[in-house]
Amino acid sequence: MSGRLKSAYELAMEKLTRKDKDSTPGSTAPEKLTARQKEKIARIRSEAKAKLAEREILFKSEQRAARGDPEQIEKIEEVKRGGAPEP
Repeated sequence: MSGRLKSAYELAMEKLTRKDKDSTPGSTAPEKLTARQKEKIARIRSEAKAKLAEREILFKSEQRAARGDPEQIEKIEEVKRGGAPEP
């Protein structure tokens, strides 16, 4: 033992690691990702990040176009939050 106290997180991670090692081969423990899977995840994350950046740019542009009109700005913010604009 190293003599230092471990955090709850460290203890939980050790417990999960032991549990994974003790699990049977047909268990639901996740397998390591292949390089191809990692590349696909990275590509999807990159696309999502780009779409989010695009939406943020459009949102800021619409806010500028509203020119301080509180009602218009509220409608724009409602759409950004995922709600439908009011008629």
